[in-house]
Amino acid sequence: MIRIVVLVALVLVAIMLGRYLRTLDAEGMKKFWWKFAFVLFMAAIILLTVSGRLHFVAALVAGAL
Repeated sequence: MIRIVVLVALVLVAIMLGRYLRTLDAEGMKKFWWKFAFVLFMAAIILLTVSGRLHFVAALVAGAL
């Protein structure tokens, strides 16, 4: 039952996001994608921190440097 609720919520969010994106001009679209990328990055960092796997990312960054 919870999967259906989550699926319906995701579909509704996708529809609302699609409508919002159609109203943006080029500059607004650019700002939106930068904000979206930042929020996605922060969500990934929080998820990795909570799950205890952030050390793996830190090791990759340190190795790249």
